[in-house]
Amino acid sequence: MGERIVVADRLASNGLALLRSTSGLDVIETVGKGPDALKDALLDAAALIVRSETKVTGDLMAAAPKLRIVARAGIGTDNIDLEEATRRGIPVLTAPGANSNSAAEHALALMLSLCRRIPAAAQSMAEGKWDRKQFEGTELRGKTLGILGLGRIGTIVAKIAQAFGMTVIALDPFVLATHALSLGVDLLPLETVLGRADVITLHIALTEDTRHLLNAERFGLMKKGMLIVNTASACGFTPQFAGLEELHETYGNRGLVVLGFPCNQFGAQDAGSNDEIAEFCQLNYGVSFPMMAKIDVNGAQAHPLYQWLTQEAPGLLGSKAIKWNFTKFLIGKDGAVLKRYAPTATPASLAKDIETALAA
Repeated sequence: MGERIVVADRLASNGLALLRSTSGLDVIETVGKGPDALKDALLDAAALIVRSETKVTGDLMAAAPKLRIVARAGIGTDNIDLEEATRRGIPVLTAPGANSNSAAEHALALMLSLCRRIPAAAQSMAEGKWDRKQFEGTELRGKTLGILGLGRIGTIVAKIAQAFGMTVIALDPFVLATHALSLGVDLLPLETVLGRADVITLHIALTEDTRHLLNAERFGLMKKGMLIVNTASACGFTPQFAGLEELHETYGNRGLVVLGFPCNQFGAQDAGSNDEIAEFCQLNYGVSFPMMAKIDVNGAQAHPLYQWLTQEAPGLLGSKAIKWNFTKFLIGKDGAVLKRYAPTATPASLAKDIETALAA
């Protein structure tokens, strides 16, 4: 038996084959086997390989006394307790640039989708309608793109956007001015970028400094109709579990029932099993309200509940599609859908509507 390498998340088959063909390695996959199987495998592990699904917490590291390295097959480390890894002397390796091109192309695809109103148009078409006038949209050519974060991904986005005929400006306090100059990109203060741009795209990590970077005051600086694309690591919605738990505790005895429906259709962010998701929510955010089994909320296999919810309360431009996790619906005592809330709406912002519904 060689050095044990535990692969906790899905990797490409050729990557696994490369590991297994390397002499002196004992490769064990624990994908989909649950947290207990992972901890058992880690007991004698020298290395742990993860993507974004597995949360490498202090407790997990404590279950791996021989662990010498954590490897993240990607660039983000928001699922790894870096402080604890440092304390234990465990280096954390990432793969910078591994998905940079994919992320950049995805950002441009989202821009095009927003400009041409593709989601709403596709939904309308699927419903047998033909309303071209409503979905004319606009072009990227001639628009100004503001990039927040001119690193690997932001740089690729800048080059593609320029090929579309866009003027590119950026904010990045860490990048060299010569790099921006070589790209033909103007580095500007945040407020200037927000005031000039027609489209904003985020390519910065979520930190205490960048959390709520775009707040109410800065939204006020933007042009009317500004388009915002966020493909950055950890958009920050997961902490809403704590806010939802607070609503559950505050209003539960007055009749409010909070139900969570995990869905893996949004960037594979809920890739774990039902038990793993429930355990994660309970351990990290103290969730005690019911977490239901994973379902589909969009497409042909959408759960009937969500077919009804989106029919009763469509989203922006009449689209019935759920755009991201943490879309919320408020249901009245009579079973009617009272309101639909965007993923960005904090649980606390629902309190007034909940009070009104409970008093009805």
